[in-house]
Amino acid sequence: MTTTNKLKALALGLLSLASVSTYAAPPPAAVGTPAYQAWKASQVPASSLSGTAITTSVNNPSNATAPGCYFAPDASYTSMPGTDDGSVGPISIPFGFNFYGTTYTSCYINNNGNITFTSPLGDFFGDNLPLTGYNATTSVIAPFWADVYTNSGATIKYKVEAHRIIVTWPGVRRFSGSSNLLNTFQCILTDGTDSGIGLGQNVAFYYGDMQWTAGDATD
Repeated sequence: MTTTNKLKALALGLLSLASVSTYAAPPPAAVGTPAYQAWKASQVPASSLSGTAITTSVNNPSNATAPGCYFAPDASYTSMPGTDDGSVGPISIPFGFNFYGTTYTSCYINNNGNITFTSPLGDFFGDNLPLTGYNATTSVIAPFWADVYTNSGATIKYKVEAHRIIVTWPGVRRFSGSSNLLNTFQCILTDGTDSGIGLGQNVAFYYGDMQWTAGDATD
């Protein structure tokens, strides 16, 4: 990937962080519970429910090569269970990841396009950084923070290696999955010694085909 393309990719990632949160207080119920799903469904405008599904786009997340571009997942990756706003973790990483002076050895992978370190994050609308309110202590790295829905379709895949962790959202849908638009993106965290993303670099964002921007519940 050229420097120009890397900058474009970084700009796309940063744009996903420049919006205002859907809610400033915790949701009224735990993520994944029937009460939570009912609350989230109530955030969807009626106009979204009557939309026409778009089926003409084709997403091929395996059409790029590494190094220097998208690292296509293979059978050695772990698949995260399908979810809506869920997370996995803490996941141990075998190196110290330095993030603004704080070193972490574990992380959470959150369905909605981000990685956190001190706690999972279910928010489905990208917020300004650093976070404030009830999530103020949460450190976030977000290649594309939006309302990803993996209860139907592709699931997140990740792989932990000696000097890096690769997290991939391969052809994922948006909530509530009312169209066939798909996004493919990836975040790689390293200790700075990984030649795949460049020595001295410890974060990389890579993008495949990006066909949607927000879920139905983000108004």
